[in-house]
Amino acid sequence: MQGTEYRTKESILKRAQEVIGIPLADIDATGRLSSGKGAIGTVIEESWYGYSPNSESEPDFPEAGVELKVTPYVRGRNGIRAKERLVCNIINYMDEYDKTFETSSFWHKCNTMLLMSYEHLQGIPKGEFKIDAAILFSFPEEDLIIIEHDWETIMKKVRSGNAHLISEGDTLYLAACTKGASAASVRQQPFSDIPAKQRAYSLKASYMTRILNAYIFGETQSESIIKDWRVLKTSTFEEYLIQKVSPYFGMTQAELKEHFGVDTTAKNLNEILLAKMLEIKGKIAYTEEFQKAGIIPKTIRVQKNGKIKENMSFPTFDFIQLSQETWEDSTLYNYLAPTKFLFVIF
Repeated sequence: MQGTEYRTKESILKRAQEVIGIPLADIDATGRLSSGKGAIGTVIEESWYGYSPNSESEPDFPEAGVELKVTPYVRGRNGIRAKERLVCNIINYMDEYDKTFETSSFWHKCNTMLLMSYEHLQGIPKGEFKIDAAILFSFPEEDLIIIEHDWETIMKKVRSGNAHLISEGDTLYLAACTKGASAASVRQQPFSDIPAKQRAYSLKASYMTRILNAYIFGETQSESIIKDWRVLKTSTFEEYLIQKVSPYFGMTQAELKEHFGVDTTAKNLNEILLAKMLEIKGKIAYTEEFQKAGIIPKTIRVQKNGKIKENMSFPTFDFIQLSQETWEDSTLYNYLAPTKFLFVIF
């Protein structure tokens, strides 16, 4: 890849910070804002940094080893959240399967990123949007261990000839999202003649929400389930959860209340007991790992007759919007595909 005039991390970040507060319409020298999805990132690449967008495996600034990513966020009733996942690079199944995480295309391209954020405002022209922050981001070590586990999970399916069975819900922070002009976009995979959907490495929207809040907006870290991240060197996060809960298998609700000294008849009693098992003081859903991974905990009470009394509810939806969506672009699909559920049965 051809280099740029920005060859050091310092010069790249300095240039990024100079664009803060300038309307994108004043930057766009090539009319890219009207080109559709990804237009804002392209404007920054072409008109601000002066290089042509590409899909090469090299970082955007190869001399400095920095990848440029422009990411939108929205403000809602529950605060700031990432508008979407952060798509990294296309996965070439034929090249990637025999690599290690350290030699993978994802790590080569995205181990250091220039994150530039902007607020997406509904009904406002793109030209009025402004970059409001820019940081150089490297993954925290505790996150990196989970991301490496995620990469191995994706590659395990590729190496077993099951790339066509990959799902965003397989992993916690790093996902393999579908990527292509249409749902029919496929690629060859090793160890199987079955075409696999074209996918790209991506950081889940839930993970990006935590990164934005922590590194852009300075929000303090939430309570963590993992007290010492080094335990993840010998087990996955899922295995760690099971190890924490399994000593209580077979105990009744009354026995658990006595064991933990819980004296309440609250409606969310089972959730309180689960938090005790995991040694969490607050709500499990608000822990650092559950927020980053987008894991939704559900305690399910099975009655003596084997039936489940309560239904599981999902977010509300707009009937008109739903009628205009296709499945893989639908709100429901984009809620379910990357989401993991923790079911704890009482």
